[in-house]
Amino acid sequence: MTPGSRLILALRPTFVMTLSFFFGACAAQELITEPCEEGCNENAVIGASCSVAEDCSKGSYCHLGYLEGYCQLDCEQLNRGDVCGPEDSGVCLVGGGQSVCMASCSGAQDNSCNTGTSCYTLDDGISVCDISCSSDSDCGNGLACDGAGRCQPGVASCDELTSQGCPAGLSCFISNAVGYFCGENGAARQGEACTNVAGCERDLWCVGGSCQPLCDVDNVYACQGIPSACLNVSRGSRAGVCTP
Repeated sequence: MTPGSRLILALRPTFVMTLSFFFGACAAQELITEPCEEGCNENAVIGASCSVAEDCSKGSYCHLGYLEGYCQLDCEQLNRGDVCGPEDSGVCLVGGGQSVCMASCSGAQDNSCNTGTSCYTLDDGISVCDISCSSDSDCGNGLACDGAGRCQPGVASCDELTSQGCPAGLSCFISNAVGYFCGENGAARQGEACTNVAGCERDLWCVGGSCQPLCDVDNVYACQGIPSACLNVSRGSRAGVCTP
């Protein structure tokens, strides 16, 4: 997810499609099916494509916040890093009071992940298949794309200038898709092209397809002392960018 993100709501089972900050938020309820109980596909491994719960194995649920759906499983009785799911196809990720079994993979060169997902290695060396994106339109289902190419669900609120309300190391952004969300910054530098609001280096936002310095619209001298050069990017928000 936010695809991440468990992030973003106290809904069951909640999941945030994030990686190094995996549990920053909770997924919207309509993206999660109930676990399959009858008529399940017992051949479905963790990470298999799905559109309904019955596409997954018994006890697994379908997370629709991925381009082709994603079979997942709660793993409350396991520790982080334990294998889980049919044929030991998944790895258990634990944090923020949530536990979820995600498809395991072996690293950036592993092409075994389903369409719409890529293999990412977390800070502790665990590798999982997670959604990849370059813009919000790649995510769908009310998720926003961050600078690391992961679809993130929204959060109730965070401070777009200080990133308060987001896990350490993440930035607060505003997206037309979800409103506020927490995500990783991208690598594009000031003035370079970008495809989503988070696609730039820290303290820069992507506006109009290029990276511009983030500023506080309440500070009329925020942009190199030039009065009123900070252009508001979202009504009701303090966030703006310094106009070239």
